Amino acid sequence: MAKKLAVVIRKGGSGKTTTTTNLAAGLSQKGCRVLMVDIDSQANATKGVGLIVENLKYTLNDVFAGRVTSIRDAIAPNSFGLHVLSGHRDLSQTEQGMVGNPDSLWRLKEILAEVENDYDFIVVDTPPNEGMLTYSALLAADRVIIPVAAESFTDDGLAAAMAMIGRVQQRSNPQLAVDGILFTKTDRTQFREVLSDDLTANYSALIYPFDVPRGTHVNHANSLGVPIVLYMPSHPAAVGYSKLVERIRNNG
Repeated sequence: MAKKLAVVIRKGGSGKTTTTTNLAAGLSQKGCRVLMVDIDSQANATKGVGLIVENLKYTLNDVFAGRVTSIRDAIAPNSFGLHVLSGHRDLSQTEQGMVGNPDSLWRLKEILAEVENDYDFIVVDTPPNEGMLTYSALLAADRVIIPVAAESFTDDGLAAAMAMIGRVQQRSNPQLAVDGILFTKTDRTQFREVLSDDLTANYSALIYPFDVPRGTHVNHANSLGVPIVLYMPSHPAAVGYSKLVERIRNNG
């Protein structure tokens, strides 16, 4: 049965989608069976692994809408063997339709249950907010990874993510656990300064002992639809993401 990981932070620009695509690609490269699920209406994770949403017959939104008989009909393989359940701009409308219907929050969990024995890992990219789709991902997940950009770190986004996860644990998914907090877009001096800050005192046990340095090659790789772990494996950011891959594999 697949281990299900949600990558969550409400603050944009934190490296959430880049973390999702590199984790999924890295696990796949190591021989794991991986499904990446993009539940963000911007579909940036889908684009980040080289798929063009407009060229796909079905997306996650079609699964939510009941336009496919099986989730497998909407799963697309990309050029390097990763299986993707893609996002779509209409997910924002789907999310609006979930308001006032608590049962709809469980729909993603039900969808993924159909294929969870087909994969070793299911990695979910979430919208950068605390909306219904993000809650759905947390209900479906076993573990959460929280990426935090060191260059613009404040406690607000991290505290909000931890509070949201806590509510889900208390009310609906007590098995949900925070796997770790990943600092992204770091430089060495800055990373030390952030870690020594009082703001991190409450989270020190959850902070991964590695980070993802910033770099223009990361953005270039994203624009090409090739995660940096594949595009330039020796790049410091790729090395950081590879450490995350090994952490997840070993804890899987």
